[in-house]
Amino acid sequence: MSLSSQLGDIAEKNSRHVVRIGFSLVMLVIAFIVIFGLVRMDKVQETLSDVVDTEQAAIEMLFHMQQTSRERSVTLYRIASTHDVFERDELIQRYANLGAQFGEYRRRLAELKLDSHEMDMLKQQREHILTTLKWQQQVIDLASAGKSREAQEVLSREAIPVQEKILETINQMLAYEIEDSNAHMHELQDQQGK
Repeated sequence: MSLSSQLGDIAEKNSRHVVRIGFSLVMLVIAFIVIFGLVRMDKVQETLSDVVDTEQAAIEMLFHMQQTSRERSVTLYRIASTHDVFERDELIQRYANLGAQFGEYRRRLAELKLDSHEMDMLKQQREHILTTLKWQQQVIDLASAGKSREAQEVLSREAIPVQEKILETINQMLAYEIEDSNAHMHELQDQQGK
């Protein structure tokens, strides 16, 4: 073989070697970008899933609070209306148990990662709760003293309107949570579809 032919073969081998290295580097960069993108997408999806799970837990607690609050109002009405001392005692115990359940649901809700708007609504609700507790206790005291008519008057004039404010804040929070949860759920579904 001639020298020029040998030099041509060497140059061709070197250029093939450079092309292979270049191609390998391009493939490594592409693989890195794909892996980085997949990891990033997985993290975003995980974060959104956590947000949706938190919102679903908040909705569940709010539904329980709503139901318990309504049951408490009905029980308080029955306390004010009954003349049977034993029945009243049972109803007062039920009323206390429902209050404990409501408090537990509210505590669990407050432990969730809530935004500032949700925390403001909880603070507003707390003020209504403190006000209604005073009136509800007055209804119980009057009913226990055998003053059913006075108990019913305080119930309808003071306790029920404040209780309605508590239910209103629960409904506002529910609407907020459901709207937020739906938006995040659609975002998560859009990501999973991509």
